[in-house]
Amino acid sequence: MTIMYRYTQAGEAYEGEFQRTADMAGSHEVVRAVVQQIANDTGETVCFSMLSPTGTAVVGTNHAEPKGVDNTGLRTVETVDISEDSGESWNSIHVRS
Repeated sequence: MTIMYRYTQAGEAYEGEFQRTADMAGSHEVVRAVVQQIANDTGETVCFSMLSPTGTAVVGTNHAEPKGVDNTGLRTVETVDISEDSGESWNSIHVRS
């Protein structure tokens, strides 16, 4: 299954696709994999929080370090959205600065 994602970085919009693998059993694994891909693409650490299904409460925090890059301290990724249904609906990930 193809996961679509989009993000903004320093005011610029980017899009991508990610192939869901068998080890991504739930939504949290998908979020971690997509944010890791974005961290690798941007060369920045991306700090994020997962929200409750209602979008009103933080239920966990995490971060993704870019592979092969020292932490630069930059945090220019502003938004991340993920779609698991070919762009019909989008879920926003709470990005922390």
